[in-house]
Amino acid sequence: SIVPSFRFEDLGREIDLIEEVARIYGYNNFDSTPPDSILREGGYSFYQRIIRDIRAVLCNIGLYEVINYSFVSEEAKRKFKLDFEDAYKNTVKVLNPINEDFAYLRSSLLPSMTMNIKDNINRKIKDIRIYEISKVFRKKLKSKLPLEINTLGIMLTGKVAVKSWYGKGKNCNYYSLKGILEYLYNKYYNLGSLDIKEKEYKFFHPRISADVVLNNEGMGIIGKVHPILLEEMDIKQDVYYLEINLDKFIENIKIKKQFKSVPVFPSIEIDLAIVVDENVKSSNVEKEIRNTETEILEEITLFDIYRGEQIKSGKKSLAYSLVFRDNKRTLKDVEVEIIIQRILENLGKKYNARVRDF
Repeated sequence: SIVPSFRFEDLGREIDLIEEVARIYGYNNFDSTPPDSILREGGYSFYQRIIRDIRAVLCNIGLYEVINYSFVSEEAKRKFKLDFEDAYKNTVKVLNPINEDFAYLRSSLLPSMTMNIKDNINRKIKDIRIYEISKVFRKKLKSKLPLEINTLGIMLTGKVAVKSWYGKGKNCNYYSLKGILEYLYNKYYNLGSLDIKEKEYKFFHPRISADVVLNNEGMGIIGKVHPILLEEMDIKQDVYYLEINLDKFIENIKIKKQFKSVPVFPSIEIDLAIVVDENVKSSNVEKEIRNTETEILEEITLFDIYRGEQIKSGKKSLAYSLVFRDNKRTLKDVEVEIIIQRILENLGKKYNARVRDF
């Protein structure tokens, strides 16, 4: 058959001719049957499930989610000194921005979230706990497209506990934010090591500024926003900020469900107070205690830090509660005493620590 000239535009493919045959034959002469296909149930990927879970966890502990534009202005770059930091200076310039506030793709969530704080304080809301999960963008060498990093930002300011009849209000501090970080870590990591390593950033207070390191890999930053920066923005209260690279954080998660039977045998709890130099970190002391070769040390809790008349200048006292337990038998006091002596010897060699005299 030949396609008539007045149908050249309509009939250009084989399927068009088949459709014409079907039309002439009559659509009503064909049986109505569903097409054969393989049906698959949809679902979230591992990455998506973890993101949803993190959102739920942060909401459950009292944080509110914010959503901001993925842009930053030239003024914000200058104010937050992003150009002075290697990890944040490679910002991507927008070719045709809507206005000057959208001049660059943001390389950090910090400027946007600090503006959220300012806007809320201007509206008399001073106790703020917010988080944002979004992408940040950085220039990528030998590529026209920028590097996109899924990022979690958490910011705290004001009070974490309000004044009431049963107690005074309590302001948030660095340890409030560090507690949220440790909560997330303990939820998703059965093994591994979380470290806070001091590092100065221009937008953080020089003494409260650090990298978050997980399994010897940089995962983010934590610190107190610089007072001068806050003064420029007319914010008159302390602000604390945590930023985590979610791509790296989730990539290293290896969740294994572990079930433990209810302890049958009693534990032995020992309080241990040691005197160390002022610059020795409690986290390093805890790590050294855990490195002592013993399987019966169940828990370590720092419950007191003392500086005063009974301690020499340049020294501090760290008091820990150590819980020992053997799930197969009842422990003897002598066994625990031997382990305590071993712990003290190791701390003495490593940090020149000694038992505190009361």
